[in-house]
Parts: sequence; structure tokens; C-alpha cells
Amino acid sequence: MQAGSQLMAGRSQKAAYQFEAQQMREQARMAKLEMQNEILKRSEEADRIRRANIARAGANGINPMASRSFTNLQATDDRLLQRDINLLKVSGQSRVSQMEGQANQYMAAGRSAFRTSLISAAGTLGSGAYDFYRYSPLNAGSPTVGTSSYPVSPAVKTGGAL
Repeated sequence: MQAGSQLMAGRSQKAAYQFEAQQMREQARMAKLEMQNEILKRSEEADRIRRANIARAGANGINPMASRSFTNLQATDDRLLQRDINLLKVSGQSRVSQMEGQANQYMAAGRSAFRTSLISAAGTLGSGAYDFYRYSPLNAGSPTVGTSSYPVSPAVKTGGAL
């Protein structure tokens, strides 16, 4: 009975750790989506600023594609955008990797908890079997040959001759 409850406790712990691992994996997926959403928002903002700058330059009588200073400013903005996107990717991937690592730790802890419960249950069963054998009515007081209850016969002592 105790061994069964130990196994059930181990299964329960393993299930709880698996649930935590699943939650971590879900959070990792959400973090990845958040990262992609931030990248998209930053790209859209940069595109909106680029279009507004082109419109302002055109309104002031400057050909944006012919002006070297304007194209240099746009190239700088493009480099800054790419830097921001790279930072967002690295940061987001770091969060995702950390969460996936925690999920793997939860899975390992669940397997370990279940293994521990198996070992504990086996120990309980072994101890119970030993106690059963030791205190069994079939074993209790059963004398062995050569004890006072069953003395060795003289024939055995002399090698068969009386």
C-alpha cells in the first residue's frame, strides 16, 4: 500500500513538472511572437519616418534621390534600424532560450522525481518482503537440523553405521 502511494506521488510530481515545462514552452512561444511583433513595429515606424522625410524633402524642393546628404541620412537610419532589429532578435532569442532551458529542467526534475519514487517503492517492497519472510508463521521457529529440537542422529555422526 505504501509502495503504491509512493508511485502515485512520483507520478503526480512528474505530471506537475511536465505541466510547468509546458507552461514554460508556451511562454517561450509567446516571447518569440512578442519579439517578432516588436521587430515589425520598429520596421513600420522606420518606414513611416522614411516616407515622411521623403515628403518633407520633396515639399522643400529637394530631390531626395539626387541629394547626397539626404541619401546619407537615410543610409544612417537604415543602419540604425538594422542594429535595433538585431538587438531585438538577440534579446528575444535569449529569453526564448532561457525559457526553453527552464522547461527542460522541469522535465528532468519530473523524470528524477518519478525515478526516486520507483526506487523508494522498490525499497519499501523489499523491506516488506524481508519482514514477511522474517516474521512468517511458516518460518518462525522452524528448527534446522542440528539444533536442540532435531538432534543429529547417531547414524549421521558415525557415517551411517549405528
